[in-house]
Amino acid sequence: MERLLAAVVATRCEFVILDVTGLKNVDALTTAHLLKVNRAAGLLGARCLVSGISPAIARTDDAREAESLT
Repeated sequence: MERLLAAVVATRCEFVILDVTGLKNVDALTTAHLLKVNRAAGLLGARCLVSGISPAIARTDDAREAESLT
Protein backbone atom coordinates (compact mmCIF):
# COMPACT_ATOMS: atom_id res chain seq x y z
CA MET A 1 0.00 0.00 0.00
CA GLU A 2 2.88 2.39 0.73
CA ARG A 3 4.18 2.12 -2.84
CA LEU A 4 0.71 2.74 -4.23
CA LEU A 5 0.21 5.84 -2.10
CA ALA A 6 3.67 7.14 -3.01
CA ALA A 7 2.81 6.69 -6.69
CA VAL A 8 -0.48 8.55 -6.22
CA VAL A 9 1.44 11.50 -4.77
CA ALA A 10 4.25 11.37 -7.34
CA THR A 11 1.96 11.18 -10.36
CA ARG A 12 -0.92 13.25 -8.98
CA CYS A 13 -3.27 10.67 -10.45
CA GLU A 14 -7.01 11.03 -10.18
CA PHE A 15 -7.84 7.31 -10.32
CA VAL A 16 -6.35 4.08 -9.00
CA ILE A 17 -7.36 0.77 -10.57
CA LEU A 18 -7.17 -2.21 -8.21
CA ASP A 19 -7.24 -5.37 -10.34
CA VAL A 20 -8.25 -8.36 -8.20
CA THR A 21 -8.57 -10.80 -11.10
CA GLY A 22 -6.31 -13.39 -9.44
CA LEU A 23 -8.17 -13.51 -6.13
CA LYS A 24 -10.04 -16.75 -5.55
CA ASN A 25 -11.66 -15.70 -2.28
CA VAL A 26 -12.38 -12.37 -0.64
CA ASP A 27 -12.66 -12.63 3.13
CA ALA A 28 -13.28 -9.92 5.72
CA LEU A 29 -9.55 -9.17 6.04
CA THR A 30 -9.14 -8.69 2.29
CA THR A 31 -12.22 -6.48 2.16
CA ALA A 32 -10.94 -4.40 5.08
CA HIS A 33 -7.60 -3.91 3.32
CA LEU A 34 -9.29 -2.82 0.08
CA LEU A 35 -11.40 -0.34 2.02
CA LYS A 36 -8.29 0.97 3.79
CA VAL A 37 -6.51 1.48 0.45
CA ASN A 38 -9.62 3.22 -0.89
CA ARG A 39 -9.78 5.61 2.05
CA ALA A 40 -6.05 6.39 1.94
CA ALA A 41 -6.06 7.06 -1.80
CA GLY A 42 -9.13 9.24 -1.35
CA LEU A 43 -7.33 11.36 1.22
CA LEU A 44 -4.68 11.98 -1.43
CA GLY A 45 -7.29 12.99 -4.01
CA ALA A 46 -7.57 9.76 -6.02
CA ARG A 47 -10.63 7.59 -6.55
CA CYS A 48 -10.37 3.78 -6.57
CA LEU A 49 -11.87 1.45 -9.13
CA VAL A 50 -11.88 -2.27 -8.39
CA SER A 51 -11.84 -4.54 -11.44
CA GLY A 52 -11.69 -8.29 -11.96
CA ILE A 53 -14.17 -9.34 -9.28
CA SER A 54 -15.62 -12.73 -10.23
CA PRO A 55 -19.38 -13.35 -10.03
CA ALA A 56 -18.84 -15.77 -7.13
CA ILE A 57 -16.98 -13.16 -5.12
CA ALA A 58 -19.51 -10.47 -6.00
CA ARG A 59 -22.24 -12.61 -4.44
CA THR A 60 -20.50 -12.91 -1.07
CA ASP A 61 -21.42 -10.74 1.88
CA ASP A 62 -17.84 -9.53 2.27
CA ALA A 63 -17.70 -8.32 -1.32
CA ARG A 64 -20.95 -6.40 -0.84
CA GLU A 65 -19.20 -4.36 1.84
CA ALA A 66 -16.61 -3.37 -0.78
CA GLU A 67 -19.27 -1.68 -2.94
CA SER A 68 -18.20 1.64 -1.46
CA LEU A 69 -15.01 1.32 -3.55
CA THR A 70 -16.86 2.14 -6.75
